[in-house]
Amino acid sequence: MSYELVARVKGLAGICQAAYWVNRLANSGAVEPYALETAVTCVTELNPKHLDEAVGDIRRGLRVFIDLLYPQNDRDPVITRYLGQIISVRSQLAKSDTLIQIIQMRLRQIAAEDADLDIKVGQLSALYKDTISTLPQRIQVPGKPTYLKDVIIQAKLRTLLFYGIRCAWLWHQFGGRGHNFLFQRSAMANTARELLKTL
Repeated sequence: MSYELVARVKGLAGICQAAYWVNRLANSGAVEPYALETAVTCVTELNPKHLDEAVGDIRRGLRVFIDLLYPQNDRDPVITRYLGQIISVRSQLAKSDTLIQIIQMRLRQIAAEDADLDIKVGQLSALYKDTISTLPQRIQVPGKPTYLKDVIIQAKLRTLLFYGIRCAWLWHQFGGRGHNFLFQRSAMANTARELLKTL
């Protein structure tokens, strides 16, 4: 396995993991306890020394990714849609140097503060609203109205989407492009399976 391929697969698994968490939170009002901690830690780590610092624990995401490539039953359209939207929003964000500079500056401030998880989730949510939400295309989050109207859950959803975009950035940084899904499907699936064995 090449380092670049491993990086791309980890990035895609992170996007799938974010999609899984967002979908679950929007429809049940709950998500795994480590999800938000993973999201906050990875998003605020601007200079990761290792790939794992950029994506965190991606076991869930690797399983979702493998099932997306070779579904046992019908492919989950919600996860597929989130994957496409997150990658598209990352592409739009990359075209705005101003937004990128704002995000980097405020992420450094958030990372430097000694605040608890809930506060950092709120800070990341506010940053997402001020920057990513201003892009022409937004990520549409379907779910139960009861949860989608809850401001605390809204903040958590934005934080998880932020994590997905962070992972999409990693994927693209190491050569991730749309044609990977056409020509590297088998290689990506095999890499994801091998990664699962090591986690």
